[in-house]
Amino acid sequence: MMAQAGQMGLGVSSFISIGNKADVSGNDLLQYWEGDDSTDVILLYLESFGNPRRFARIARRVSRAKPIVAVKAGRTAAGARAASSHTAALANSDRAVDALFTQTGIIRVDTLADFFSVARLLASQPIPKGKKLGVLTNGGGPGIIAVDAAIAAGLEIPTLSEKTQARLRAVLPLTASVSNPVDIIAGSGPKEYRACLEILCEENDLDALLVIFIPPIATPSKEVIQVLSDYLASMPDLQIPIVAVLFDPYSTVVSIPIDDKTVHPESKRSVPVYSFPESAVAALGAAVRYGTWRAAPTGTVAEIPIDRDEIQRILSSYHAGTAGKTGGWLAQDEVASFLGAAGIEVIRPLTVHSAAEAESVAKSIGGPVSLKVSDPMVLHKSDVGGVLLNIVPGEISNAYKQLAKQLASHNIELKAASVMPMVSAGAEVLAGITHDDVFGPLVAFGAGGYFVELLDDVVFRVLPLTDRDASEMVRSTRAFHLLTGFRGSPHSDIEALERLLLKLGALAEAVPEIAEIDLNPVIVHEAGQGISLIDARVRLGPR
Repeated sequence: MMAQAGQMGLGVSSFISIGNKADVSGNDLLQYWEGDDSTDVILLYLESFGNPRRFARIARRVSRAKPIVAVKAGRTAAGARAASSHTAALANSDRAVDALFTQTGIIRVDTLADFFSVARLLASQPIPKGKKLGVLTNGGGPGIIAVDAAIAAGLEIPTLSEKTQARLRAVLPLTASVSNPVDIIAGSGPKEYRACLEILCEENDLDALLVIFIPPIATPSKEVIQVLSDYLASMPDLQIPIVAVLFDPYSTVVSIPIDDKTVHPESKRSVPVYSFPESAVAALGAAVRYGTWRAAPTGTVAEIPIDRDEIQRILSSYHAGTAGKTGGWLAQDEVASFLGAAGIEVIRPLTVHSAAEAESVAKSIGGPVSLKVSDPMVLHKSDVGGVLLNIVPGEISNAYKQLAKQLASHNIELKAASVMPMVSAGAEVLAGITHDDVFGPLVAFGAGGYFVELLDDVVFRVLPLTDRDASEMVRSTRAFHLLTGFRGSPHSDIEALERLLLKLGALAEAVPEIAEIDLNPVIVHEAGQGISLIDARVRLGPR
């Protein structure tokens, strides 16, 4: 690792291998490097987390000042087993790791090659302030590859302003392309590169610049390398990162030094050089995501009132029963009270045990109703025909018999059903709590109904959950498009949805006995109209 870092031009302030962490932990090292003035970027290879919540708290603070790049081994089940046998550590849920890294600003990479590739950029160039990338190349093909990679990495390739394009035309051949990417064509040399660098670095609509050079026969690489070094030395306060791609099989250059120490004696600036556009753009993409995270507000943990007396009443009753010894699902009539203790309002179902009872209850409701099997052992009601919707009161008796018949075809006896009024239409999403053996409670959000299994469109966050976390959860799923006017549909009450996630986080913090909460679907109504929870399940752990 040390040799690899040296070959890539990375200075190493300290290298520490701590094995099974019998004494010194990763958390201790993070705090050490936080205060170490000789450390600019922190690189971590992780197999496990001893205390994830403490790690998250420290990493969130450290990432505000210094970037942290991490490789987490054991992503797959096989890899996790290998990590466990090597370190005697539990295999962690990879989604929980993703959640923790996202919340704390840690830059996660998949390979050791990316590990060093990203570190080189962060250690030598400023953090990008945005995602708009300029590309300067003397070959069309590599420029196109760079653009495709940039879009895939979440970057933008803006068209340059008319003023900038006019300035570029004045210094380039007629056949050059000046919109972005800027293709100065193979016949151009150091003079054209220098002129274009000056123009592009004055373009206010760029946040980063990628310089690609393919050495033609008449122009050796060292001449363009010197141009980059000289220009950047003359611009010590330039605030946009510049990276280079050098297609030269005979070159061993991995970074271009910038001699600006007469202006900034402590300067460590250099231009990282990559072999291919994809590697350079991937590093830029990681830096942009980190810069976006660091520039955003830190977020606050909302004060959510919890009715602890009501929670204790329900827990006492639960623990007194047989389920309390082994863990299990709360009875349906207790679920609404349990969630209500955190201000999470569930439409309370009315339980019936016969067609006659169903008819009486539906008549008291007065409008269309839904009829669902009420059995804690039936987890996916629609899969076994256990849900009937939009039933008018006069048809409820027949609907009850139909429900019993549909369940019988799956060898399920209908002992009880729940009746509740139909709610107005809206986008369907999922929210809930799941429990990870290492990370503890995780808040979940994603597409609702059966789409959660079909699309696997769900994200998780570790506790404590901030308002920023809740906002990012909603916006990082494909389900978000359903909430923002997809195909002319009305915009949904996203604020109410984010508030629900914060309440779930507070409830999970307050009640460690929670093993799982499943709110699916959550109906999100038009903006200002709130949400409706029509199906809720709560599973508690054993005493």
